[in-house]
Parts: sequence; structure tokens; C-alpha cells
Amino acid sequence: MAEDQENSAEGGEKIDIGTVVGKIFGHWYLFAIAIPCFLALGMWKVRFADRTYDVEAQLLIRDSDNKMQGAENLLEGMQMFSAFANIENEIGLIKSTSVINRTLDMLDFEVGYFTQGKVRTIERYHEFPFTVELDTSHRQLTKRAFFVKLIDDQSFEISITSAKGKTYHYGDKDWDIKQTEPLKFKSIYRFGEKVHTDYFSFRILKNPDFDQEFGEVQLFFKLNDREALVNKYKAKTQAKVLNKTASIIVIGLSDVNRYKALDFVNALADAYVEAGLKDKNQMAANTVKFIDEQLQTISDSLEQTEMELERFRTTEQVMDLDFSSIKAFENLEKFQKDKAELLTKEKYYRYLLNYVTQTAVLDTLVAPSLIGISDPLLNSSLKELHQL
Repeated sequence: MAEDQENSAEGGEKIDIGTVVGKIFGHWYLFAIAIPCFLALGMWKVRFADRTYDVEAQLLIRDSDNKMQGAENLLEGMQMFSAFANIENEIGLIKSTSVINRTLDMLDFEVGYFTQGKVRTIERYHEFPFTVELDTSHRQLTKRAFFVKLIDDQSFEISITSAKGKTYHYGDKDWDIKQTEPLKFKSIYRFGEKVHTDYFSFRILKNPDFDQEFGEVQLFFKLNDREALVNKYKAKTQAKVLNKTASIIVIGLSDVNRYKALDFVNALADAYVEAGLKDKNQMAANTVKFIDEQLQTISDSLEQTEMELERFRTTEQVMDLDFSSIKAFENLEKFQKDKAELLTKEKYYRYLLNYVTQTAVLDTLVAPSLIGISDPLLNSSLKELHQL
């Protein structure tokens, strides 16, 4: 009684369990239909749906908070722009077209190999009885299924049916301007023999696992153009910061073929590291070259001054100079030194003008402070230009 009064005081109605159970059993047929349907859907998904695998790798990015002390920082201090990375910029670089292109150069994704069963089509990455060797000097019909029927261990039958389309030139990495006509092709070849038409040219070579049994499935392959591959993997590639306090980028990929995803992520990490090394090597080479040029200029100037001094002593037959003469020569040496510094600065300004007007990527510029120019306005302007 006290509990009923408490429920009434709170303004809520007492739940009648018996009424709720009655309503549920009153609609028993809905449960009888829904439960088997969901069970069947779950079983179908487990049995037939493609599984997706997530592959990740971690990249430690060197920034201003984790820089190391040592001789390697000598050249970095002479650069206009810091060699330490901005995390967000590095994420953009990882997913850039150039890095994805360099990644695909390390892989053999141009040809996709598949088995087509009664229910599912499965990509067989590095699990196929043969390999397609493309003729990169010939245009190729892409995005079409080439069906291959193995006759014996020496020969096969290849067939393709295609509507009108375009062909791709792998050597030039560009599309051919000519449209293909509708195509229906079937022929028998021996392994290693060139399969050649106006629209494609390649060889099919046996793999060591040629005797692998695939059951009652059809074997086929497709040719992928580079543009489509770059767009596909740019969209699929994931890059994010591990956490707010770490300078670690997690790169990843989701794919139905885990081995293909693993190879891509590893190649992407290698391509990113190579891109960074290439930029640093170019930056160091530019700095060393500029330093060598200036050292040569100063060396020539000092040598010329020394020769003039010896010539004066010989001509005037003066070996012991008085105080005023010594001061005069000290002033002359100072003027020569000032002249050399001004000439060096002039050469730097000419170098700077040529660099900013003819170079598209301003990331290897030698710092003005290297040759004694400590102009805050110039440094600020160059950094702003680099950011823009």
C-alpha cells in the first residue's frame, strides 16, 4: 500500500506486467516472422558477405618537441624553413597524389585477379595460377573482365566481351584518344605467348602454384589504370594523429583482401619516408653548394689581396712598414673584406630572386642568416610566402 501511494504521488501509473505480456503474446506472429528472417540474414552475412580487414601502421613524425641534438642539426639550422614537421601538413602529404603514386610504383596493382563462384567473386591477390605481364608500349583495355579457362599445363583459352570504351597507355600513364569498337574475342594460347590485338597486348605466365585447385570457379583478371588506382586509394587511405600529445600518425586501410591492404600500408610508409629523405637531401645539397660557392669567392678575394700586398712590397722595395703603413694596409684588408661580404650578399639576393620566381615549391631555400643577412622583415616575408 505504501508503494502504491508513492507511485501515485510521483504522478506515474503502475506498470501492469500481466497486461504487457498479454499484448506481446497477442502479436506472437510478428516475432515468429522476424526472428527467422534475422537469423537467416545473419547466417547469409557470415557465410557469403565479404569480410573487411583493417590494417594500420604508425609513423613517428619528428617535430620541434622531439628533435634530437647532434651533428645532423648543423645544416638544418642553416635552412630558411624548419626541418621539423607540422603534423597536419604531414597527414596531407601522406594522402597526396604524389605519395600515393610513389606507393603504387612499388606495387603490382595494375592487374587484379579474381575467381567467380556461384555466389561470390573473390579477389586472389598473389594466390593465382598465372601472372599477367603487360606490354607497357601498347594501349590496354581496362576495367573489363578477361576470362581465362585452363586447358592443360601448357595452354589456356582467353575470352572477353566489351562495349565501346577507351584504352589506357601504361608507358605514358595516360588515356588513348581513340575509342574502341564493341569487342567479342575468344582464342587459345600457350603460356608465355603474346596475346595481342589492337586493344590489348600482354603475356600470361605460369606461377609456381599453377597446380592449385580452385574448384568449379571461373578465373578472370582486370586491368586497372593508374588514375583510377590513385583516386581509389586516396579515398580509402586513412591518416590520423594517435592522440593530442603524441607526434605519431596512424595510417590505415580497410580492404576485403588483408594481404593487399598490408602491402599497401607498408609501401605507403616507405614512400612517405623516401619523400622526406628526398626533400632533406635536396635541401642539404642546395645548402652545401651555396656554402662552397661563397667559400670559393672569399678564398679568391683573400688570395688576390695577399698577392697585391706582395706585389706592393716588391715594387716599392718595402719590407718593414711603419705604423701608418700598417694601418693603411689593415684598412685595405677591411675594405676588401667588406667588399667580399657585399658581393656575397648581392649574389644571395640574385639567388633569392631567381628562386622565388622560378621555383614552385619553396622548401629548400638557404637561410639569409647563413651569409650574414639578419633582416627580420625579409625572414618574415619569406616564411609568409612559404605558407601561402
